[in-house]
Amino acid sequence: MLQVQQLCYTPPSVYLREELARRQVLRHQVEAWWHESGWGLPPIVQAMEGRLCGVLSRHVATFRYEDGLFALMAKEAGLLPMWLEYVGDKYVDVSSYKRSLLRPTLCSGRGRNGGLKLRKETLVENEQFWRGKPFQNIVTDHGGQLVAWHHTLQNEMLEGLLVEKPVRTDCTGWLGRIASTAHGYYEAYMSVFVAHGVLFEDYHGGESGNALDNFTGRVFEPAWKRLHERFGVRPLIVRLPWWESLGYYPGDREWRSHGVIPPQFPDLLSGNQE
Repeated sequence: MLQVQQLCYTPPSVYLREELARRQVLRHQVEAWWHESGWGLPPIVQAMEGRLCGVLSRHVATFRYEDGLFALMAKEAGLLPMWLEYVGDKYVDVSSYKRSLLRPTLCSGRGRNGGLKLRKETLVENEQFWRGKPFQNIVTDHGGQLVAWHHTLQNEMLEGLLVEKPVRTDCTGWLGRIASTAHGYYEAYMSVFVAHGVLFEDYHGGESGNALDNFTGRVFEPAWKRLHERFGVRPLIVRLPWWESLGYYPGDREWRSHGVIPPQFPDLLSGNQE
């Protein structure tokens, strides 16, 4: 496991864009494999429109401080930030991330003593009612779609940082054509990052911590190895930093001044974060 962990991440440097551009010659090979397998082009590849993109993959595209950090890192590397969703996945309350989509913790900066000013927002009171149902079907207590609430938040928070509205695309239908479980579709999913885009993620830590070990060892690492053998290159994955406050949602548009993402941000690109 350690050997793969050391090899599977690409340093988040200014040369990341150059490496992705160099791999464009592999695109036809990857796409031929998709078509031969009967999957067709993933929607995210169509949404890229040939642009060099960094990708954050979450069940619902929203805006936590993690999303802000991702957008800043992707832009610093010369990549267009994109969000890949899986809104057809089902809500379960054992996931802290999924629970936060229904009950986000909002942050409005730091108080006089330096602590973060936090408050809970309850979008859905009866979480158990929606347990086992797809995110795309969940309705908030105010009557709107949960996914739409998060998209609106993302649009507001990214205004001014991006020159266009956030690019989001849903992979539910494409993954559903391949398999019903991650074990069956993960190699196909990861192949998007062989030559078409750069994934920002951490499979050996991050928000889930040790709880992710089983998935990493049984699903991600075997898929990573098979892709490396098939195409002769490593999927492009930048290790996305994680600390607890990245899981909060900004309570206003001044999120960069809240003190959650440190001002010495450029150091994050060279892996020098504390």
